Amino acid sequence: SHEYIADYLVEEVLKHQSQEENNFLLRTCILERFNAALCIAVSGEVQSDQLLQKLVSHNLFIIPLDSTREWFRYHHLFADLLRARLKHHSPEEVPALHKKAADWLEAHALTEEAFQHLLSANDPEGAAALVRRHWLEVIHLGQASLLLRWLRALPESVVDPDPLLGTAYAWVLFFRRQIEESKQRLKIANQ
Repeated sequence: SHEYIADYLVEEVLKHQSQEENNFLLRTCILERFNAALCIAVSGEVQSDQLLQKLVSHNLFIIPLDSTREWFRYHHLFADLLRARLKHHSPEEVPALHKKAADWLEAHALTEEAFQHLLSANDPEGAAALVRRHWLEVIHLGQASLLLRWLRALPESVVDPDPLLGTAYAWVLFFRRQIEESKQRLKIANQ
């Protein structure tokens, strides 16, 4: 059962790690995938590369995602356990970690992941600002569906009063031949 696995992970894995390693694991567990630079940005641990290599060498539920061993992820059950512990022990830290991740990801042109972290940080205004900065770029890359997903993920209370987001919404709906919805969005944006 999941409870048995969680108990095992706590007893046999986490208790045998140093405080530094446990702090690193807890701060980076919010990431779906990560590299050393992203871990430094989120955790503040400048020795992230060495910690990652140590965790990999000890087979600590960390999975390389590429042949160069630059990108990693935690095993899903292990990540879930770490996230639960983080939310239990430091719930106030979670939004700040997501915002740090979003800042780094956006700076490295990983805007889709940055957007998700802003939503996870419960920062719809920050997510809306990211959409404002990148919506034309997303359109030029032919990713109208991504833009539509972003706009639909934002609360209407954030989108409706914003003429730029409203126009972007109308444009992407028009592009997808959803003409009536597009007209409605344009009307809201004009107001």
